[in-house]
Amino acid sequence: MGAVPPVTRTFDSVLEAVDDAEEMVRRYAEDAGFSEPDQYFIGLAFREIFINAMKHGNGFDANKKVVVHLACDGGRIDIEVIDEGRGFGRTRVPRRTWGGGPVAAW
Repeated sequence: MGAVPPVTRTFDSVLEAVDDAEEMVRRYAEDAGFSEPDQYFIGLAFREIFINAMKHGNGFDANKKVVVHLACDGGRIDIEVIDEGRGFGRTRVPRRTWGGGPVAAW
């Protein structure tokens, strides 16, 4: 898997942004050398996270933004999704890594 430069992009909290954001993540995973099945599941997981940020974080307020930051290093892709919601204490949520694979969740 190759190193790919980090990417940051800001999206409006509108449903029309979901497909564009998912496509960006899938292309990034492809450029990083992930297999087609991995690209699909990375995109699927991201889609759910992105929609949750728009729905629960921003309340589908089109004036609020969702920022997506992508980074890849050593066979792992990091995806950070930031909304403009009130948030919650990340320290209260256990960190989980599934099977040592490329996906980790907070």
